[in-house]
Amino acid sequence: MKTLLESLGSIARPSGDGLVLRPRSEKELASALMVLRDRQIAFGEGVTLDRSGFDRLGRLDDRSMTIEAGAGVSVRELEARVNQQKLTLGALPPAAWDATVGSLVEDSALGFRVIIPGRLEPLAVRVTGVLPDGAVVTSSPGPRHAVGPDLASLLIGGGGVLGLVTNATMRLMPLPQDEQRRLYSFASHADALESLRESLSAGASFARVVVRGRAGRTIVEVTVRGSAAQLERELALISRCAEATSGRFEGQGREAEVDGVAHEATWSDVASALGQGASVELFRVSLSTVVARGVGVRSFLPPSPLMRSLKDVFDRARVLGRLP
Repeated sequence: MKTLLESLGSIARPSGDGLVLRPRSEKELASALMVLRDRQIAFGEGVTLDRSGFDRLGRLDDRSMTIEAGAGVSVRELEARVNQQKLTLGALPPAAWDATVGSLVEDSALGFRVIIPGRLEPLAVRVTGVLPDGAVVTSSPGPRHAVGPDLASLLIGGGGVLGLVTNATMRLMPLPQDEQRRLYSFASHADALESLRESLSAGASFARVVVRGRAGRTIVEVTVRGSAAQLERELALISRCAEATSGRFEGQGREAEVDGVAHEATWSDVASALGQGASVELFRVSLSTVVARGVGVRSFLPPSPLMRSLKDVFDRARVLGRLP
């Protein structure tokens, strides 16, 4: 341990039975990764990474509605900063507000936002990171045919197993002027979910949705945010989709939050949970997946052959951890 500490230099400090690395630049992180690779040591095996040294907040670009932030910047701090300019990161799941920019961008569920009509796009438009071999890469926001393969896919949503984010340019959107809630009831949970998906396809967006059974019907509370004109348009659209699938308007009350940890789930997962009598709370509601509370964690799925192949190419020494 003493020789490892000496090799890593000032970025390493003892902590318990291991070491914590706190690099402040891509160069320091790259050097540390090469030391660990040469000694065949992986993160999580007595060595942990602290990215709080990447704490720079860059200039906010009002025109493109983006801001550059270091991986160690708190998402809550970043949101407070952009709110001062009437901008926001968007309607993120609750867990996102306790994350850092680096962990948010690398998360396969939290690092994305919903855009009309119900599609997912990365919160980061541009990222810089370090690969396991010490190479520093920066993705390009330009068209792929103009700049070649986009390396962002190794970093965005990759869970930190193929590369580590050090800096990101984050997409922003106008801060909503208002928030409205509506309650609907449906003859079945299948009708309720069909209505939500039809609303998404037609151009609606949801900040939060709660679905639960009550008195033989399925109750749905939707929360939408935006300008007065946006709210009027989206609520009218949601009401039409509800009426087309056995739904009826029940007022403007707020349903209680659902207990539990939120995680990414498919619509089939949500339907299964509702079919077993559970209440669910949905965030980042897209046509493909949602982030949900009240839905059981799906059975473990082993990494795909593609992920294993990429891991062999970019991290043969498993410096960034081992796949299950």
